[in-house]
Amino acid sequence: MSYRQASATALPFEPRSFDGAYMIHVGMNIADKAALFSGVRRVLKPGGLFAIYDGMLSGAGTISYPVPWAATPQMSFIATLAHYRGALTAAGFDILKERDRRDFARDFFREAQARTAAAGGPPPLGIHILMKTDTAQKIANVVRGLDEGVFAPIELICRARSCVMSLGLREPANFPSASAAFVAAPSPLVGEGFSDIQRGMLGEG
Repeated sequence: MSYRQASATALPFEPRSFDGAYMIHVGMNIADKAALFSGVRRVLKPGGLFAIYDGMLSGAGTISYPVPWAATPQMSFIATLAHYRGALTAAGFDILKERDRRDFARDFFREAQARTAAAGGPPPLGIHILMKTDTAQKIANVVRGLDEGVFAPIELICRARSCVMSLGLREPANFPSASAAFVAAPSPLVGEGFSDIQRGMLGEG
């Protein structure tokens, strides 16, 4: 396994380099979803799977900031599921599965709040190290947004089409055969959704 740091909208890989890809809590920080998904499609082999676990707008209301992915509204590019569907389809993906994980996320964060309160503070290691001193406020705002139906984490499993009709391109037959995958995951707020996505990519969930 190797790690590369790069822009999610300008991936430094050759076309058709990977069998699969997944991103976790990434899209909320990227304004240009079309460039993001087109780039992923470019580096995937035909038929490759692309799994997403992102927070998405799901109803009326206002997000209270800060939240784990953004300290201010200017840093947040959270979008609706409909926006994701349109951008993914245009980039050359078929959406195979969708799952709303609002209940899972709400339980996850409430349990984290309860553990912190019972222990009199956070553990030595945890997501609070990345989220700094306002972790409690960020988590409280997430729980509020979930409770009010403003946003929810959504899982998507997509497959790269063999012919990218929206771009007028056809995939050549001589793509590499080596098995590979890449991941984009800047946020630690995944919980068990991470393993759920992996199982989904393997057809187990």
